[in-house]
Amino acid sequence: MSQPELYSAHDSVDSEVQELRQELQKANRVFSTQMTALVLCLTVFNFSANIFIYKQLSYINRQQPDMQRSIDNYLTNTVPQMNKFYEELRAYAKNNRDFSEKVLQKFAPSAATNGPVTSAQAPKK
Repeated sequence: MSQPELYSAHDSVDSEVQELRQELQKANRVFSTQMTALVLCLTVFNFSANIFIYKQLSYINRQQPDMQRSIDNYLTNTVPQMNKFYEELRAYAKNNRDFSEKVLQKFAPSAATNGPVTSAQAPKK
């Protein structure tokens, strides 16, 4: 190879390297822009999700006193009434065999509840 051909081959390789470098720089800028947009979108989503969770927690905290009153009412009024009714049914079943065999055994509390409802089965405060 002569000197001019060698220089022209070297120049063409340099121009190809320059073109590749420019393409890589352009691809790098596009990637950087995409990553910035992605981070921005994730930040907005995270902020929105945090606001939603905060509103839900504040809503639950506002309902908590009403729910506690309902639970207390259940434990103080309903549970004793249910236990009394269950005991009255058992007493009635002792005198009426048909009721005992047909109704009470069919609708009696299952073995899982072990009889009348107790306050130990109620939710904790």
